[in-house]
Amino acid sequence: MGRSAMTFPAHGERPLSRKEGKAVTRTRLLDAALAILDDEGEAGLTTTSVTRRAGIAQSSFYVHFADMDDLVHALIDELTVRRLRQVREVRRQARTVPYDADALRATFRVPIQHAVEHPQIFRLLVRSRYDRSTALGEWSRAALEEDRRALVEDLHRAGMPRRTAAQRRRAAMVADGLAGLVEALVLGHLEGRYADVDEMIDVLMAFSTGYFPMLTDSPSAVEAIASAWKQLRASRR
Repeated sequence: MGRSAMTFPAHGERPLSRKEGKAVTRTRLLDAALAILDDEGEAGLTTTSVTRRAGIAQSSFYVHFADMDDLVHALIDELTVRRLRQVREVRRQARTVPYDADALRATFRVPIQHAVEHPQIFRLLVRSRYDRSTALGEWSRAALEEDRRALVEDLHRAGMPRRTAAQRRRAAMVADGLAGLVEALVLGHLEGRYADVDEMIDVLMAFSTGYFPMLTDSPSAVEAIASAWKQLRASRR
């Protein structure tokens, strides 16, 4: 990073090291790219527009990224990590209060909010996923697979058995089904068909009750789950 792009600390703080300064500039570039995507879409994403928005010299861009594709890859990675961290935390909290409606709703609300906050990124990932000829398509598929693996693991942590190949396969099917439902409803929201996010979550909750019996292979536990969920639904009417 050039000296002119160095971020100076506030009065009384220690000067940033070269490594810290580079990290700050890199973050500014990523934030600028995300803002441009949100405001203008892919068409507005150029090295000139990104560096101007970030307030740094255009030559400094190449200190941090090989090209615009490299920046987009880094942005996808960062957003994926951020989203997964928050989603897995709300799923962990939901496991501590089994069948609590508000906790379960949060497990859907967080990924929906992430998609709605950055619709251009969401559309870009969905559209490019089926392109086998580009690096962006590969990154999009990798992000989807990371989400899928995390959901499968969280389903097992919630109690879904995984001793046999059939049990593991069913967990994967549930994960794919939930991800597909969320994606379809988010697209409907962005297209103006489903304005109410809470109503979307109501539908996702209704679909989700179907896999609850799979959280255990004990008949008595299945009965207990069904009873608990029935009482929960009745209490929210």
